[in-house]
Amino acid sequence: MIVFKSGSFEPQFDELDNRLKHIIYALAGFIENEFKKDLVITSVWRHSNTESTHYYYRAIDFRIHQSGQEEPYYTEEETIEIEKFLGCYRYDSSHLTLRIHGEPPHGHLQVNREEFTRLYR
Repeated sequence: MIVFKSGSFEPQFDELDNRLKHIIYALAGFIENEFKKDLVITSVWRHSNTESTHYYYRAIDFRIHQSGQEEPYYTEEETIEIEKFLGCYRYDSSHLTLRIHGEPPHGHLQVNREEFTRLYR
């Protein structure tokens, strides 16, 4: 199931690039089936940075480790499985659609500005 950290993210989610929404729905189903957990979206649109894929509704952030919590939301093993699941989606020939970064660590999913998303084995 997809859960939004803030109620304001739900209408923003509706504006996302359709390719990204398909990846998110697939990821949410995978997480629910494999881990019995939700996909918690922590950021969608960012109005202040026109350089960001968030500004163009082509990116979201999701919870890996909740701020202020000792235990991560997803275990290290679950995070590895998420990376494997999303490993076939590429932003371009040298970048994955998923990047895990930040403090606390979170997932960043994005698609490019082209009209298609590449799938690799």
